[in-house]
Amino acid sequence: MTIIDPIKLANELRANLDDLGEFLTQELAAELIAQGHRATGRLASSIEYNVTAFAQGIALEISYLEYGRYVETGVSKERIPFGGGKTGAKTSKYIQALIEWIKVKKIASGLQAVGLAFGIARKHKQEGMPTRGSFKYSKNGRRTGFQSFVIRANEGKIDDILQDGLEAVVSAQLDILITNITK
Repeated sequence: MTIIDPIKLANELRANLDDLGEFLTQELAAELIAQGHRATGRLASSIEYNVTAFAQGIALEISYLEYGRYVETGVSKERIPFGGGKTGAKTSKYIQALIEWIKVKKIASGLQAVGLAFGIARKHKQEGMPTRGSFKYSKNGRRTGFQSFVIRANEGKIDDILQDGLEAVVSAQLDILITNITK
C-alpha cells in the first residue's frame, strides 16, 4: 500500500509552483516599477514563469528579457561600452539604446537626443549604472536587486505557498492510511 499517492503529490506540487510563479512574477514586476525601471514596460511585462516536470522532479523557472540581469546587478563603470569619443552614434548599440530610451521617455528628439545620449554615456562611464542621480526615480530607494530583494523579502510567503497544499495532500493520505488500518 502506498502511503502517499505520487500522482496527487506531483499535481499538488505543480499547483503550488504555479501559485508561486504567479506570485513572484507580480512581485518582481511591482519591484521593478517601484525602483523606477519603467520606460516602455517591456521588462516588467516580459516576466513569466514555467513549471516543468522531469524524471528527477519538478522545477519552477522565472524568466525575463536579457537586459533584466543588468537591472538586477547594475553595471560597473569599467564595463560600460563607451570610449568617450563623439563618433559611433550610428554604430554603437549602447548609444542607439540610449537614444531610443530618451525618445521613449520623450526627453528629447533628433540631434538633441544624440547629444543627451553621449552625455548619459559619459556619466555612466564615470559612475557606472545606476548613477547616483538615477535614484531620484526610485520610490523605494533601490535601483538594483529587484530579483534578490523580492526573494529575500518574501521567504516566508514562498515557504507558505509551497507548504500549504503539500500539507493537505499528506494529511489526506495519512487519513486514508489510518482508515485502512482500522478496518
